[in-house]
Amino acid sequence: MHIISSLLGHVLYPSLAKSGFFRRYRNTKKGDYLTIVTYHGVVPRNYAVEDRLFDGNLIKPDIFQKQVRLLKLQYNVIPPEELNGCLARNGTLPPNSILITCDDGLLNNVTDMLPVLKEEGLCCLFFVTTNSIRKSVPALLWHEELYLLLKLGSVRSIRTPVEGPVVRNSNGRRKVWWQLVKEFSKVGHEKRQELIDHMRQELGFQKDWITFIRENPGLKQRFMLLSLSDLEVLRDAGMTLGSHTCTHPILSLLPPDAAQHEIEESRNRLEQELNIQVWALSYPFGDPTSVTSREVTLAERAGYRCAFVNSGGLVPSQIEKPFHLQRVHVSADMTMAEFEAHVSGFHNALQDTIIRRERA
Repeated sequence: MHIISSLLGHVLYPSLAKSGFFRRYRNTKKGDYLTIVTYHGVVPRNYAVEDRLFDGNLIKPDIFQKQVRLLKLQYNVIPPEELNGCLARNGTLPPNSILITCDDGLLNNVTDMLPVLKEEGLCCLFFVTTNSIRKSVPALLWHEELYLLLKLGSVRSIRTPVEGPVVRNSNGRRKVWWQLVKEFSKVGHEKRQELIDHMRQELGFQKDWITFIRENPGLKQRFMLLSLSDLEVLRDAGMTLGSHTCTHPILSLLPPDAAQHEIEESRNRLEQELNIQVWALSYPFGDPTSVTSREVTLAERAGYRCAFVNSGGLVPSQIEKPFHLQRVHVSADMTMAEFEAHVSGFHNALQDTIIRRERA
């Protein structure tokens, strides 16, 4: 499969993109579909990528600008509120519609993404956690804080709060990190923070260890979450804000009451603090294992109009599953040709064909 992906990305897709195939394919095959693209921020201009695994969801600002310019040129990029209105009246979106979204609510959304969006005259649906509206110092996403602790810690071998795993080397750290993310997602925010504090102490860090991140512009823009004033900047610039839950756990692993709180309280607090209507939810992580029928039901009951996953292909313009809207996930290793293939719907259609033939 890796060989096939390499051939597609570096041989077939560039040739098809150069010939204009993807645009023609979209017009003839998928014109009545909506493509939702999702970002997780951009690489700050003064930040050096050292860990491709960790920073793989962030793309360079110039690549982001090239991608949105291509979308403007070839498709109908709709503002988020057009989707909201369509859902409210059970209508149909215009042909070849594109919606731009962004998850996680990192500071670079304002410092590096917003200037591009304003220059291009486009609107984005930004999904943020309510950690962004804390009155205290800016926060990190807890799972990124955990990764940084494991990566930067000077102790090579420690026993974690979860029975079994022991950190020994870089590969071990990554494996343990994801196991801990799953385990820590099973408990509420306060207990989760206690576990992270335990990890911090085991790894030899002081309580104020993230000060060096706050004081370094590149690190701050890469890792810190948006503040309430930053959210007001996005709102006043015409961007739409949606919920990414309160604290970004894997919802499917939480007890029902805790999952319900994450989904409902985040919407309530964002609406109260920003005086806006929050009608959209993005499920954290958003893969098939983190979004079950329970989360879909909870989102609908919480009063949202729609909810987004972080995988899949295109969505019919006559939307039938508003609480499981699929998105094209844009990553750092995606070439422009691959981007075109995904946005047009061709990549997903080809992938489905290959899977069907393998199963036959």
